[in-house]
Amino acid sequence: MSSGFDLSSLFENKRKIGSMFTSKCSANAIMSKIEGVAKGLNFKVAKLKDFKVRLQGQAEGRKGRLSVTAEVFEVAPEVAVVEFSKSAGDTLEYAKFCEEDVRPALKDIVWTWQGDNVCNGNGQVEEDSENQIMS
Repeated sequence: MSSGFDLSSLFENKRKIGSMFTSKCSANAIMSKIEGVAKGLNFKVAKLKDFKVRLQGQAEGRKGRLSVTAEVFEVAPEVAVVEFSKSAGDTLEYAKFCEEDVRPALKDIVWTWQGDNVCNGNGQVEEDSENQIMS
């Protein structure tokens, strides 16, 4: 299996805070939305590849400027997986950025956030207990 197409994180029980979601929008629409949100939050946007951007905060944090990479993977004609990862900066600032800024701003294009729902073994989907604690 190619290491560049690792989907194992889609099947893990624990999720990294705000790091991955699926969408039914096109990759172009998702990238446009992410860039618009980043600019609205005063982040610099640098295009790395066709569907990969680096977002860099203007303010100095505890460990320098927060830098986040966002990448869109089209896994089916109408399904995309979007992954955010911290490139530089403080982990707590990254978690806050994901939970308080990114998640609410992208809610109109998100199908589901990874880790928000889990199967209970009976074929029924329940809210993740971690998510209930955070609410």
